[in-house]
Amino acid sequence: MRESDLTFGKIILEARKKKGYTLRACAALILKEDRSPISFPYLNDVENGRRLPSEHIIKQIALILDLPVEYLYVYAEMFPKGIKINADQDKIVSAFRTFVKSLG
Repeated sequence: MRESDLTFGKIILEARKKKGYTLRACAALILKEDRSPISFPYLNDVENGRRLPSEHIIKQIALILDLPVEYLYVYAEMFPKGIKINADQDKIVSAFRTFVKSLG
């Protein structure tokens, strides 16, 4: 798959298949905050771009599928909670532009 075709869901789907997990088996390993597993229809919706999981579920997916959570945050277009930023507008813009340029 070309990088330009990547989406959050496609990354999850490919990683799941690479691990040899069925949709049902993988969903059973991904635990919600109450420690119950997510449903396989929920995971199917995530893989097909119909749902975007919470930060907790993203961390679980990263753990189960051996993916860097930072990679998933980018494709989920999510900024993780708890990161304290003490910077002015110019520093934030500069850092963001540097980040984008480094990908390019």
